[in-house]
Amino acid sequence: NVAIKLEALGNQQKTSLPTLSAKVARKGTDRRMEFIMPAGGHVVYLDKGGTNYLILPDMKQYAELNQESLGFEVRRMLMPEQIVQQVKSVPGVQRVGEEKYNGRDVIKYRYGSVTDTQSQAGQVATESFLYVDKETGLPLHSETVSQSQSGGNVQGYSGARVVTEITDISTTVAPDLFAEPTGMQ
Repeated sequence: NVAIKLEALGNQQKTSLPTLSAKVARKGTDRRMEFIMPAGGHVVYLDKGGTNYLILPDMKQYAELNQESLGFEVRRMLMPEQIVQQVKSVPGVQRVGEEKYNGRDVIKYRYGSVTDTQSQAGQVATESFLYVDKETGLPLHSETVSQSQSGGNVQGYSGARVVTEITDISTTVAPDLFAEPTGMQ
């Protein structure tokens, strides 16, 4: 299970957006991510043998996706192990040690930067921490805080906090999770 929590931060206020959640599974080269939409309903991304599907099970519909039609590779954008590889290649990301996180051995990474946004927010400092499970290579926890350093704000908010958590890790996967869509339009 993957949960993403977003908060807008201000001097006297903090606003949390609805948590986004997904169930992620992999078996060999097959990948699956099922989103539970905040307004209700499910959306499934399935990479089965190199064929990519977007499935709307509640509506009994699906579409085959490809890089040419979308303009990007879906797996690279969504799958946790691909996200870790992308993060590790960002200039300035530092391995800061090893520790335990929720009972699992992890490698901890840190990233920090200051950017002039040339907007109302002004100079924005960002600090991120990423905990990568040593056994599975999954990003168990990440936290990024971006905060205006020059007192700038946008509608009273001067920063944002994004927390991503992966929980309920299992090394066994039901084979039917990776079945190609049938009986759908």
